[in-house]
Amino acid sequence: MAEVRMKGAILLKHLSSVSDAVKDLKIDVKGGENPTLSYSFAAMTHYLEVTEGIPDANVRSDGSLFFSDIPKSVAFLKKCKGDVTVKQMMNNRLSLASGGKKMTVPCFEVNSSKLVGKYENLIKACEASGGIQFATATLSLSAQFAMKEIKDIASMGKLIPKDADYKVRANGDEGELMVKVAKGGNVSLFATTSLNDVDITSEEGTIESSFGYWLLPCLSMLGDGNTKMYMGNGTPIILNQGVHENYDGGSSRTLVIIDQEE
Repeated sequence: MAEVRMKGAILLKHLSSVSDAVKDLKIDVKGGENPTLSYSFAAMTHYLEVTEGIPDANVRSDGSLFFSDIPKSVAFLKKCKGDVTVKQMMNNRLSLASGGKKMTVPCFEVNSSKLVGKYENLIKACEASGGIQFATATLSLSAQFAMKEIKDIASMGKLIPKDADYKVRANGDEGELMVKVAKGGNVSLFATTSLNDVDITSEEGTIESSFGYWLLPCLSMLGDGNTKMYMGNGTPIILNQGVHENYDGGSSRTLVIIDQEE
């Protein structure tokens, strides 16, 4: 069964970064010369796939770790300092230990994995199309941008009512990306950043998609670095941070955010 000794802060960072809609998670660990952790989860509103190196970790046994209750695991890790040993046990329990502290959690079905296969197939088909087709949606723009400005307002989502208007607007002609969150009579948030390497097939210079309250928490799951974007008019948005984009020392993230029809 899988077992790894790693910095508790790293594991806490990953478990804390998933959205409130995700209560459980399967994390795969792999040892060798370059140890890694990886996971994917999906909800009706979004999908995230992550692979990240854990160079200081000691992966004693490759395999999967099943976190069937993320809030309880997070609460335990917040009380830990230094390294944590995580082990998937034979009796369908997950063990977390640090110093003299230990917690075991029963492992039930991981619901966040149920839709993963569907999204993976859609992403593979999108890649085969050259990044222009996601299910029935036509992604007419691809570009790159720095995520930091966008993430800065993503962390302020609690200031905005859930029924606000959440929009992502890309102007290919002017090379600008805007995230706008507004609700009449309440606080409004705006963030803009420059687009680079823009490729747009739409006759319209500006394209826009509308989302729900899940937009800002989803954007918070990404890093600050260079990001490749694919979107169209009234479509989901695909965001990729990966090795080929010189992002974050070799980690990769692919995020799909599902749009909200007007």
